[in-house]
Amino acid sequence: MRIASLNNRPIWCLSVAILLLGSIFTAALAADVVPPYKPTDSLKVTPVNLPQYTSKTLPNGLTVYLVEQHKLPTIAFRLCIKSGSLNDPAGQAGITNFAANITRDGATFRGKDLTATQISTLIDSVGGSLNAGANLSWIYASSEGLSRHSDLLLELLGAVLQRPTFPEAEVQRVKFQTLSQIMARRDQPDEMGRALFRKELYGDHPLGNMTEGDSASVSEFTRAKVVEMWSKISMPNNSVLAVVGDFDKSAMLKKISEVFGDWKKGTPPPQVPEANVNLKGFQVRLLEQPEAVQSNIRMGHQGVNRNDPRYYAITVMETILMAGDFDCRMMKEIRSKRGMTYGIGGGFRMDKLAGPMGISTSTKVESTGEMVKAVLDIIKDFQKDGPTDAELQQAKMFLTGSYPLGFETPDDIASQILGLDLMGLPAKTIPEYRMQIAKINKSDVKNAAIDLMHPDNMLCIIVGNNEKSKQQINMLGIPNTKIEQVKF
Repeated sequence: MRIASLNNRPIWCLSVAILLLGSIFTAALAADVVPPYKPTDSLKVTPVNLPQYTSKTLPNGLTVYLVEQHKLPTIAFRLCIKSGSLNDPAGQAGITNFAANITRDGATFRGKDLTATQISTLIDSVGGSLNAGANLSWIYASSEGLSRHSDLLLELLGAVLQRPTFPEAEVQRVKFQTLSQIMARRDQPDEMGRALFRKELYGDHPLGNMTEGDSASVSEFTRAKVVEMWSKISMPNNSVLAVVGDFDKSAMLKKISEVFGDWKKGTPPPQVPEANVNLKGFQVRLLEQPEAVQSNIRMGHQGVNRNDPRYYAITVMETILMAGDFDCRMMKEIRSKRGMTYGIGGGFRMDKLAGPMGISTSTKVESTGEMVKAVLDIIKDFQKDGPTDAELQQAKMFLTGSYPLGFETPDDIASQILGLDLMGLPAKTIPEYRMQIAKINKSDVKNAAIDLMHPDNMLCIIVGNNEKSKQQINMLGIPNTKIEQVKF
């Protein structure tokens, strides 16, 4: 009697083959266990050097940086105006960002007023890009594409910066869109926490405002106010332009002079002073969300600016302690070991002005107090013991290894060059970065944590169930704790 078969092979043969394969596969799995990561004992780094570049200041004060790269037929233009949302007038929070976002929605180009659609069609027709926006410290605008279209790319960039028309319809559209986004923020605990943290930490200082403004300020925006604000901040003697790509330097300088030469000088806005933040004790602000099943928590205090001499030690310290990836200590301790959150991270906002040091996370309401205590304990333990050898080496390898990724494209290089100018940093900052990171030792990191992190004098924002959060914070017995319920 013949045994049933598959493809003329007896089934029992197939079964034996499967068993044998299974044994081999199991053995392979046992032998193919990924070993735990172990940093190398030594860190060898070479400097990341910017391509050779030249600079020129036009008669109207516009500073231009030029980097010729002929490997690819591409080009990138990036211009920054050295005024940002920090320069928003009182009662007009968000207007700088608002104006910058609308520049692309209408401009006079080659003697003709173009709509937003026409500008998009023009830039799309050559496969390029054109963008504009603002952050705390500056307005940025960029255009990039194939170098054979460089004249068009440069002229469009010049048009939206020098001759924006701010069409009434676009002002109303962006106003409605911005107000909708601000209203939507009320349903996002993390966004509410972020905005409240800045307001409670900085008060009336411009750092206390969100870049996009708030509903009260944006509601009052008009085209006339946008035009007035743009006239106060858009000027060549407060701007820098970087050009990177396939071009001839002499011809490009001539073209830039043609495009930007008639841009009129002005009086730049005054420098905004550093914020005077004086936190005493553990200050808790509760924002009510009675039905919340989670607490969104944001903790921190005043930080330092980019020119702080401890910049490299801070960079290594925040990478080890709170960078937000799975290798940082807070993620390991609070997520991996205790299972209290999906994620936790933070760092120092080192800008022209000293921004905040902040740590943000969320956890179930019942774990609110435990989470706050865990964060404070981890900071204090780190201040006491510093990093381990493995933590230090791994952080330095990550920072030095990832640094070249910031120089991959022409626009990346343009951004790096402008960053030096905007922050007032010397050119050697870039080639020395990896070596400076490599020199950081355990004492440097520990001292940075001791000097610059203040767990006993900290602001803590909790968005969630106020009553439950208050009970848990009180039970922690943190000295000098002050708890307030706020509306926002």
